[in-house]
Amino acid sequence: VLKTLPVIAIEEVRIVRSSTALTLSPLVGLVSPSGAPNNGFIVVRTRQPRETERLARAFIGEHDSYEAGLRLGTTFSLGEGAGYVNGVASYATTEGPDGMNLFRDSHSVAVRAGYAGERFKLDASLIQTWAAFGFQRSTQKLRDSTYNARWTMDPLDTTTVSLNGEFRWNDNNTTIASVANTTSDGTFRQASYVSPVVTVLDNDNELANFNLRHTLSFGGTKITGGGDFVSWHTPTGQFYYEGLEREEEVFGYFLQAEQALLDDRLNLDIGGRIDQVTIVTGFDYYL
Repeated sequence: VLKTLPVIAIEEVRIVRSSTALTLSPLVGLVSPSGAPNNGFIVVRTRQPRETERLARAFIGEHDSYEAGLRLGTTFSLGEGAGYVNGVASYATTEGPDGMNLFRDSHSVAVRAGYAGERFKLDASLIQTWAAFGFQRSTQKLRDSTYNARWTMDPLDTTTVSLNGEFRWNDNNTTIASVANTTSDGTFRQASYVSPVVTVLDNDNELANFNLRHTLSFGGTKITGGGDFVSWHTPTGQFYYEGLEREEEVFGYFLQAEQALLDDRLNLDIGGRIDQVTIVTGFDYYL
C-alpha cells in the first residue's frame, strides 16, 4: 500500500518509538506468522491546506520512469470555525533496472476534508489506488533458490477511509477518537524466468481499527489513557497461508505519562499497554 501512496499527498513522515507509540496502535504483530512485536510506528501524514493551494509535479527518470501529480486545496469559513478540502491525483510508472523485476505502475486519487473550531475538530479522508508491481529478483549469492523468481502483485487495488475527531473539554482535557478501514484486492503471481508455469493466488485483505484516548494536561505533566481495537481478515489467505482464510482481532489498553523538566529542555516519559490477540479463524487456531 505504501508503494502506491502518492508522494504529492504527503506532508510529513515521523518515526515514533518513544512511549507515545503505545497510544497509537497495538504493538503485537499482526499478519506475520511469527507474531513478532513492533518497536514503533512510521506515521505518514497527508497534506492539509492552510490556504488556497495549487501544485503540479512531473518527473522523468531512467528505466522508463515517469511520474505526474496534481494537488488542489482550499480553506473556507464555516460557522464559528474553518473548513478545508484537499484533492490529489497522481500516476507513476517505471520498468526498473533490466532483469531485476522492479517494474511498477500505479495511479491514485485522494480526498481529505475537515473542520476546525474552537473546541471541536473533525477530519475525513479517502485514498483509492490501482497498482501493479514486481518483487525485486534475488541474486545467486544472496539466495540461489529464488534467483529466477519473477513474482508480481498484479493488480493491487486498495481503498482507505478514515475519520478522526477531537474534542477539547477545557484547557486541561482533550478526547480524540479515530476510526479507519482499509480494503485491498490483490492477485499474487508466482512466475519464473526459466519456466512458463505461473501460480496465481488471490490476496484480499480488510483491516479495520478504532482508537479512543483522553489526555489530561496540567503544568508540565501530560497523562494519556485509552484503548483500541484492530480487526484483520483475509478470506483468500495470504503468503504463508495461501488459500486459508485468516482472521485476527486485537483489543488493547494503554496508559502513558510525560513530564517536562528544566523549562522543557528535558522530557521524561513512561507508559505501558496490554494487547490481547484472538485468532478467530486460521491455521494457528486449529493447531
